[in-house]
Amino acid sequence: MGNAALDRVMQLAADWPEHLQAELAEIAAEMDAGLRGGSASVTPDEFAAIDEGLADIAAGRVVRPEEIEALFDRYCQG
Repeated sequence: MGNAALDRVMQLAADWPEHLQAELAEIAAEMDAGLRGGSASVTPDEFAAIDEGLADIAAGRVVRPEEIEALFDRYCQG
């Protein structure tokens, strides 16, 4: 993975609803804490899934933000 994949994630996230941006920031903070010797809560399987997702992004296999929002609207309503 290079910076291009991370840049792409950030570009996509810029259009996400604020609560999803906050969740992404929280996940990144947890990962950073784990790398800095804090308690990591990410399992090896989760890291593998993250790597797979970043590879999909790098290959251009992404979902448009409005499609994600529609899924959340459909399945995550109160």
